[in-house]
Amino acid sequence: MRKFAGLPPRFWLERDGQQIAKLGGQHVALAAYLLTGPNSSVAGIYPVFLPEVAARLHVTTERAEALVEDLVRLGWLDFCEVTSTVWIKGTGNVNDQLGTTDFRRNPKWLAMTERYLSTLPASRLVDAFRRQYGLAVD
Repeated sequence: MRKFAGLPPRFWLERDGQQIAKLGGQHVALAAYLLTGPNSSVAGIYPVFLPEVAARLHVTTERAEALVEDLVRLGWLDFCEVTSTVWIKGTGNVNDQLGTTDFRRNPKWLAMTERYLSTLPASRLVDAFRRQYGLAVD
């Protein structure tokens, strides 16, 4: 479980945050939860349990699924229904969290991320994440 997570202050000023805000309060709450929730990771890719998310947001599981789908349509999030894994692709992603896009210069991040990804179930999201950041695809 993550001990600390932050929401970049500019999040609400940039396109992603503004588009999410236009969708309404439940979408804002979901985005904030996904960025800072107890299961989130600095990599921005991690499993979620939608009934738990629903309970935290005080909505039905069906509503939580619809909220996730809306954020996927925006392009801010990707979701694998098979493994119930999310990947934050927009503002607030790993580039924002670490302040870089050249992860090869950060061997600690590479080692930590490789270890972390090995704990996730194999999925199209994990493979896409690996390709995106130049990591070996299993």
